[in-house]
Amino acid sequence: MVASDHATVYVAFEQAFPLAEAWLLAAMLMSVLQLWRRRPSALLWLIVTGGAGVYLVALDVPYDLQHGIYATPQGGIIELVINVLTATLGVGVLRHAWRFRLELLDRAGLHPLGRGLRGPAADAGKPGEDAEGIPAAGMLGQR
Repeated sequence: MVASDHATVYVAFEQAFPLAEAWLLAAMLMSVLQLWRRRPSALLWLIVTGGAGVYLVALDVPYDLQHGIYATPQGGIIELVINVLTATLGVGVLRHAWRFRLELLDRAGLHPLGRGLRGPAADAGKPGEDAEGIPAAGMLGQR
């Protein structure tokens, strides 16, 4: 906990976050594990991670604005940096997960249109692409 303001109310507010922050950490670890294992469930965990980060910022920023936390010399800048980083990373993870969702799902043949990219026709495209023109190397490396 960054004690930007040592007021009793602020401390009580920040002490409400450990479980949510633990959930964010667990989701991040699961995202990394599932990406490393190249499992389609990585998409789920990336969405959970990004959503949890955005949600925590959505709770924290209004309180900080209403109570002038950012203007305090006891760590307001630190609180602002933490909130900006959390929001940026949360939105970035969500965008990244959505951008690569088809590749993440295709790792187990779970293409949303019901066709995997790894069948016999996968070699029918141009060099470096599959039959649908999707690059063979992407977020998760070479196939």
